[in-house]
Amino acid sequence: MLLFLQGTLRAWLIESIATAQALGTSGLLLFAVLYIFATIAALPASLLTLAAGLLYGPYIGAVLVLCSSVAGAVAAFLLARSWLRPWVEGRYGERVAFRTIAEKTEEHGAKLVFLLRLSPFVPFSILNYLLGLTNVSLRGYTVASAVGMVPGILLYTHLGTSLGSLSELGNGVSLGGGWLFWMGLAATLLVTIVLGRWSAQALRGKSELPS
Repeated sequence: MLLFLQGTLRAWLIESIATAQALGTSGLLLFAVLYIFATIAALPASLLTLAAGLLYGPYIGAVLVLCSSVAGAVAAFLLARSWLRPWVEGRYGERVAFRTIAEKTEEHGAKLVFLLRLSPFVPFSILNYLLGLTNVSLRGYTVASAVGMVPGILLYTHLGTSLGSLSELGNGVSLGGGWLFWMGLAATLLVTIVLGRWSAQALRGKSELPS
């Protein structure tokens, strides 16, 4: 997770987030560009998702993150189908995990993309490039990715609202707030866990993908 990154990269991200915060409403665009860049650069974006909850609230933050992450995911997907295809194939094409994803995508298409997005165990940024090598359509990839991202994004933006300031990012999330916050967080966490377990079972072949 990006929460554990140290040094220059982490400091630059925190500084960029602070700049977006200082710009107020106009900072939304800067934050979106930062998120898209992080997605294309294959950086885990959990820190940015938490920051969105802190800066803009759980729901506006979630919408911002969803739009930005989908835009970044689509850009990475298209890069893997064009300029970066030789590099992605050379780096990941022979791996068993990729061959399994490619094979299952031939059969299930966007359904598999949806399940992969639900699973908390699948690296989001790398998956964008891997799926670019499969036969899933751009439309199917985009819609399935957007829907599958929602539970995890809501969980992290809700967690972000419990932070007191940007300085707390990366130092652990100190949960707080009233009972409404706790109920909303518990419900989101439960949905994330249940959907994640279901998708993991489906990906292992223990249950059939819905038709």
